[in-house]
Amino acid sequence: LFSYYQSLSKQPDQEILRETSEREEDYSEQEALNDLETASDLWTREKDRSVLNTVLRAAYRLRGTDAGNAYFLAGVIFFSSGDYENALESYTRAGESFKNDKNPVNENIGESMFNAAIAAYRLEKFEVAQSNLILCSSFLNDSIRKARMFLYLAQTQFRLKDYENSANSFETAIDNSLEADDPDLAGQIL
Repeated sequence: LFSYYQSLSKQPDQEILRETSEREEDYSEQEALNDLETASDLWTREKDRSVLNTVLRAAYRLRGTDAGNAYFLAGVIFFSSGDYENALESYTRAGESFKNDKNPVNENIGESMFNAAIAAYRLEKFEVAQSNLILCSSFLNDSIRKARMFLYLAQTQFRLKDYENSANSFETAIDNSLEADDPDLAGQIL
């Protein structure tokens, strides 16, 4: 992410670091939160990728859940533009930020890890995808999300030629979709 942040300017590295650190000293947490909210609204309304610089700047300034939200939004922006490597890093940082919060919310951690797994899958980093999916299963409580997670896990295990575990994950995905009373999802799985 830092390399992406640097690429936004053509200034020499040392000058960027000096200017960034000088600006960051005056950049309050409240300003970062305000910037994040504005960038999030603009992204939601217009899908304007230019908000990424603001989102990353806010993420570097914030901590805990607020940083997690910023990194998560960066992951969404990167992923939607096909930059899966930076999406993977952003979602991973979001999960770490959510875990380090004083009162971590399991669903936030689970969603971050799930999205990191999908980015890793797109990069064909199947071992990374599998480990994120296995870890996120303990953070997801919703049956629909668990069904989708187990479906991706089954597909990942299949790509890793772990056919027995893949079949078990498909079964678990179906069970969760039936528990959620979502026949459309069950149909997708089948």
